[in-house]
Parts: sequence; structure tokens; C-alpha cells
Amino acid sequence: MIYQEIKKYTKNVQRHSTKKPDIVFTNKKGEEIAIEIETGIDVKYKNKKRYHDDKFEQCKKEYGNRCYIFLVTRAMRNSYKRHGLPLLFRSQINRFVRLHFKGLHNSIIVEKLSSAD
Repeated sequence: MIYQEIKKYTKNVQRHSTKKPDIVFTNKKGEEIAIEIETGIDVKYKNKKRYHDDKFEQCKKEYGNRCYIFLVTRAMRNSYKRHGLPLLFRSQINRFVRLHFKGLHNSIIVEKLSSAD
């Protein structure tokens, strides 16, 4: 769903299923944006938490606040807040994509989405 929505605005979007973020695209300002899609399955287990710690730390190093964590439900919010990356929810996807292709910088988009949350 996210990939298809982004594809409406640009061909510069990739899907990954390995070490890279799940979706990476370049917005209208030329900023590379990454999205990690999290279902929350087994997140309560210690080895999964350690895996997330490593994965999201790497994302922060490479993308900073240009890496979003997409969560399928808001109930999962508290499990992922601790990573310090912007959280993205299903109800925000259309607006998120539109804002990235209106020519706004990602830092402004992060503020707009977090204030609406």
C-alpha cells in the first residue's frame, strides 16, 4: 500500500526485504527517505528487541530523522518510541506522501505529522 502510494509520485522508489529499510524513496527536495514497516510480531521477546535496537540504530546513522517506522496499529506506539525515529501510521500515509512531493523538507514534515498525532 505504501509503495503503491509513493509510486504515484515517483519512479525513484525501491522495496527491500533484507538489511536495507523496507522502502526507500527520494522526495521532491532530493532527500532520501526510508520506511521500516513493523508488524509488532514477537516484539516483546528480548532477542527481537536487540534486533530492533541494532536495526534502528543503523537506520538513524544512515538516515537520521529521514527514517520512519510504520506501525500497523497505534497500540504498538510505546514499543517503538524508544528508538527515537518518527512513527508513521496507516491514517497518515496519504498525507505523508503528498507532503514529501509538495516540495517540503523532511524536517518540516516530521513536525507536521507529530503535531497531528
